[in-house]
Order: sequence, then C-alpha cells, then structure tokens
Amino acid sequence: MSESVRTGLASQFGIWSHADLCIRFHLERSPEQQQEQRQEEAGAAEGERTSAPERQFVGDPLPAHTVILILASPFLKARLEKACWKRMAAGACKRLQDGVAAGDAVGSHLDKRQRVEGVPTGVTNGSEGGCDRGAVSSLPEVLVPLSSEAEVPFARQAIEYIYTGSINADLGFEALLRVRQQACYLGVKHCPQACDQAMLAWLQAGKEQGQQQQHEGAGNSAGSPAAADLRVLQAYACRFLFPEPGTSPDAASFKPVRSTLAQQLVSHFGDAVAALTRPDLYRQLLQLPAVAVRELLAADDFGTDSEDTVFLLLACWLEANKRAVSAATRAELCGLVRLHRLSSTYLKHVLPAYEAFDISRAELDFLLRYVAADGKEREDMLEGDPRRRLSPWYCSPARRQSVPQRGRTMEWSISREQLEHGLRKMVESKRSAHVTASFGTFAAACAPQQPARALSCGILFKVVMRLAPAVMDPQGEDGAAGSGAAGIWVGCNVSRLYGEVTGSVAVDARVAVQKLGGETGWSRRRSRSAEIGSGHGWTRALRLQPAVPAAAGPAVVTASTGSGSGGAAGAGGAGGGGGNGDEAGEQQPPQQRQGQEQAQQQEQEQAQQEQAQVQGQGQGHGQGQQQQGQGQQQQVQGQQQQVQGQQGQGQVDAEVAAQLARFSEWLQDGKITGRITLYMP
Repeated sequence: MSESVRTGLASQFGIWSHADLCIRFHLERSPEQQQEQRQEEAGAAEGERTSAPERQFVGDPLPAHTVILILASPFLKARLEKACWKRMAAGACKRLQDGVAAGDAVGSHLDKRQRVEGVPTGVTNGSEGGCDRGAVSSLPEVLVPLSSEAEVPFARQAIEYIYTGSINADLGFEALLRVRQQACYLGVKHCPQACDQAMLAWLQAGKEQGQQQQHEGAGNSAGSPAAADLRVLQAYACRFLFPEPGTSPDAASFKPVRSTLAQQLVSHFGDAVAALTRPDLYRQLLQLPAVAVRELLAADDFGTDSEDTVFLLLACWLEANKRAVSAATRAELCGLVRLHRLSSTYLKHVLPAYEAFDISRAELDFLLRYVAADGKEREDMLEGDPRRRLSPWYCSPARRQSVPQRGRTMEWSISREQLEHGLRKMVESKRSAHVTASFGTFAAACAPQQPARALSCGILFKVVMRLAPAVMDPQGEDGAAGSGAAGIWVGCNVSRLYGEVTGSVAVDARVAVQKLGGETGWSRRRSRSAEIGSGHGWTRALRLQPAVPAAAGPAVVTASTGSGSGGAAGAGGAGGGGGNGDEAGEQQPPQQRQGQEQAQQQEQEQAQQEQAQVQGQGQGHGQGQQQQGQGQQQQVQGQQQQVQGQQGQGQVDAEVAAQLARFSEWLQDGKITGRITLYMP
C-alpha cells in the first residue's frame, strides 16, 4: 500500500466525509430482552408487527466505511450484513405497502446527494460527535453490544486501529489490556498483537527509565522504587484482565508479555531474603496477587540463601492473604516450593508442624525417605511415578544463590533510651535485664509486633545485650569493685506462623561492636548448634568503665507536729445560793421560808442541767480534736512515705545515670552500633 493511501486512510477515522455507515454502541440486553428480540425477528419473518424493547445506546455514533470494516473484522462484517439485510427488508416492505414508484426516485436522489456531499443532514463535516439520532438515520447502522458504557472508549480505540494500524503505548498497561480485550471481542485482525507490542514497549520504557534513575542515584539504592519497579507492580494489579492461555488464538501472543513481566518482577524483588527483610519490598510482597507469587516461586533466577527462606516467604504471603486465597490456589503455590532442597530442620520439624502447608502425612513420609536416599535410590523411587517426577517437590534445580561465601552482614543498633530503660529495669529488680537491638532498615519478617530480627536460611536472628548485676559490678575478695562488662547474645528462632516447633538449628554468626570513633572494639564468631528459641553468646563482651559511686539523693524532709488527745477543760460548777439565806436577825414566816426553799431547789436543778450540758459539749469537742489529730498524723506518715519514695527514686535515677556513664566508650551519636554477619551453615 502506498504511503499516501495509508495516510489518507488513517485520516478518515471519525470523519463523516465519505462515511457510508454508522457504528452505534448499546448495552447488552438481558436474557428476557434477548428472548423478546428473537420473537420480534420471528414475527418480522412472518409479516407480523411486534414492539421490541428500546435499546440503550451509549457513546456517540461513529462514522465508518463498509469496505474497510468488511476486510478488517469478521464480527463487524457479520453485523453489517445483518444491518443491511434488515434495511433492505424494511425498504422492500415500505415500497410494497406504499406502491409509489416516485418514492424510489426521491430516495435515489437523496442517496446520490449524500454520496456526493458525503455528509448526512445535520452533521458538520469533520466532526466526530454532536449528531443526534435523526442526523444519521439515513446511513445503515452497525449495532455493537457492550457490557457497560466504560467499554466505549476502548472499543473505539480498537476500531481506530483498523484505520491507523498503530496503538499508542502511552495509554498505559491497563488501558492497553482493555483495548486488547475489545479487539478480541470485535475480531479486529492483528490488533491484539499490536496491543501486546505496545505493552512490551511500555515496560521497556519503564525499565530504561529505572536504569537511568539508578545510575543517577535516585533508584532503589536511595530508597525510592525505580520506574520499572512501579510499572511491573501496576501491571500485576490488573491481572484479572490477563488473557488465559488456551482461551483464544490471540492469547498465545500474550506469552512474551507474561515472560517480560515475570523477569522484571524477579529483578524487582531480587531474592527471598531481601523481600522478607526490606520493609518496602515486604509490604509490596504481601500485596501481590497469586499469579505474581506463582511467577516468583517458579523462577529459577529468584535468588535465595536456602529453600527454607522461600518456604518462609510463602508462609508470610499465605498468612496475609488467607481470606482471599482458595484451597486450589494454596495447593498450587505450595506445589512450587522445592521441598527436597529444604534443610533437615525444616523437613523434620517445621514442615510437620506447619498446618497451612498442603501436604499429607503419607507424602511427607515419602519425601523424608526420598531425601535420605542417594541418587540411584531416588531414581528407583520415582520410577513409574510421573506425578512426582514432574513435581518441584522432588525434581527441581537449585535457585540462584544470593548470599556470598563471606556471608551476609547487617547493621544493628541499641539507642541510648533503650539502654537506659534496660539499666533501670536491672537496678529496680536487682536481676538481669535484656535489651534487643534493632536492625535499621531491616524489619522483622512476618511478625511486625516482634523486635527486629535478621534472617538467614529461614531462621530469624536477634542481637541482645545482657545486663547482669553480678557481671557488671563484680566484687573482689577485699570488697572492692572489679572490672564490669555487658554480655552480647545471639538468639535464633523460627516464625510463629509455624506453631510450636522444637529442634535444633546450626548457627554460624560473627558479632562486632563499634567503639567511640567508629573502630571495632569487640568482635567474636561462633559456630555451633542451638535449640530453636534459644541462642548463645558471650557473658563478658563489652568492658565497661569502672563504677563511680552514685551521688547522694535528696535529703529527706520530715515534718513533725504535736498531736493532742483533744481533752477539753471542764466547766466549773455554778455557785449555789447561800444555804438558808442571809438571816436578818429575825425568823421568817413558814410560808415565805417554804417558797424560798422551792426557788433554791429550782436554781440547783437548773445549775445541774447547765453543768451537764457544758460537760457534754466539752467531751464532743475533745473527741473531734482527737480524730483531727489522728488524721494529721496519717497525713504526716503519708508525706514521710512520699519523701522516702522520692529519695528511693532519686537513688535509682542516680544509679542508672552512673551505670549509663560506664558505657561512654561504646555510645556514639546516642546509640551503640554493631554488625552481625550470618554465614551459610
């Protein structure tokens, strides 16, 4: 085809000039509506008139050309022939009913005018939309059913490919997948393959951009994911649009896209150890769909230090996605672990205890016998068993080794605050305390609630500083303080996801601690077997400065106050009258003397009542003062206890500060730093 024809053909897309048909998109009818449509067509064939349900059109009408659609798409060709047949049948019925020959001449004249002018009535030349239903009624309509209105732009992109022969890679991976989906549905020849090439170009552009960012120091080494990494994750996020192998002839062309995605996915995560210990990669790993995890587990180039770590990676992902993973998917993923390459610890202790792994007891027994056998015996055991011979559990190559012979080194640190907290715990309890180190950018795999740990061969490690009073403050025979030290221990354990696991593991590790100034102040290596959940270490690792007596605590301020019993002075008795009165020298009459005696008796009774009242008031007041005195005494005792507590806390603070000062040789920039190197067992 000449270049001018190719260019001219591409320019005709969406242009009403020279268009001789119109593509209309509408929503698919329900099964009930489809049944009514079949009844309508059957009635039309018998000459009956039926009322069909109205179609729900979506999107703008799209001008097209008969010869182009016929050559490009069998689906559109069939729809066009159906539309033309209906149009001719309707026209023939109309002519027969009207019986007017002049109508043919008028219709012929209109058709000729539209062919010459190339634009239906009411449509602006060169416009793609803006026309109403009546403006295109004179052109045959090719009806294309769609599932939703959201599919319209992707269907238009597929039809545009018929005219232009190209797909824009800048659409993005998901949009390209949707265009590919519509191209397969519409039967547009070569469009699915063009979409595949555009996806490969999109991925390659991201890879080149990522390499440039890494070269400039802005890639993964700087903590920000490269462009290629983001694109491969975006691609797997729309895995539900991936064509399944064998579903259509066009699905085979998607295989290179799958292969490229798998390569970039493996390149992004690198190895199983990095995927489990780098926080950014670990979060991305847990969010991967099952199809992406399957690609990682099946890849020989997915590095690891041991198949035990790959086993742990799958366990972490299964735990995070247990609600969304079906039993079939879990069995498929478990089938990709290369069990015959597990260590004896995982084979004999972890695999039987981990209930989530899909393996029967009989199969486990066979696996243990297979691993214990030599090469010839293994061949005999798999003879005549094609299922096991093809299974990665028994026959699979070793993965790429990602840990060098010199081991894998990680930095750890203990902050000043952590150390102070441990010292305070030791001082207050008079017992040993332990401070767990953090591993900087390395996070604890599978258990965010646990302290940070290093990882090697499926085993989680931690560095612990042991603060023991007897070791930090040893006393000589003369009672003088000796040279104190702090211990360094290495703990080893398996993930809690496995449940209760017992057994031993081989531990080969070197721990180093830096002194003030950055030089290595202490370094030791030990290779030995340790029980799961325990560890080994060095009791006297870091030599400390001599102990300095703690400063005296604050003086105790005591409060004392007098306390009375609250007894009140009693009131004196009231003076009585003068006996029989002051006699005037003459004897009083009997009646007057009797009246005076009664008055005196009343005065005495009143005086006794007043005295009793005064005594009662005095006694109540005394009891109140006594209770008040007791309350004051309790308050004083509380104040004394508070002061004693403050004095004790002050003594603890002073002792903690004195112990903390002994680490001055090891503290730099507010923390103790070191390294741990884990060697292959």
